[in-house]
Amino acid sequence: WRRWLTQMASGQHTERWAAVDVATGGLVGLFRISLMFGPVDHLDLLIHPDWQTRLERPMLVAAIRRLRERHWPVRIDHPLGQAEAPLRELGFCPTQSLLWMQRTL
Repeated sequence: WRRWLTQMASGQHTERWAAVDVATGGLVGLFRISLMFGPVDHLDLLIHPDWQTRLERPMLVAAIRRLRERHWPVRIDHPLGQAEAPLRELGFCPTQSLLWMQRTL
């Protein structure tokens, strides 16, 4: 309740969308949209490695369609080299480079 109340008071709203493999019922991707009260919205995209080349573009298109009525920029923090072609095709351009670190457990 505290998070919901904070988001309502600040004009923020978060939506989560999922992609499921119909053959197995397993989760293969999701994106989260953090709608802000200006000046920028945030988009997070997570896709299972086996599905990356098949889901990147359709999931990005779905997110952009959801945001089409917004009148300010959308920011996505995403590892360099992943989904780069569909992001550029859909009008995203790099504005900052981040160092991503990971560890396999």
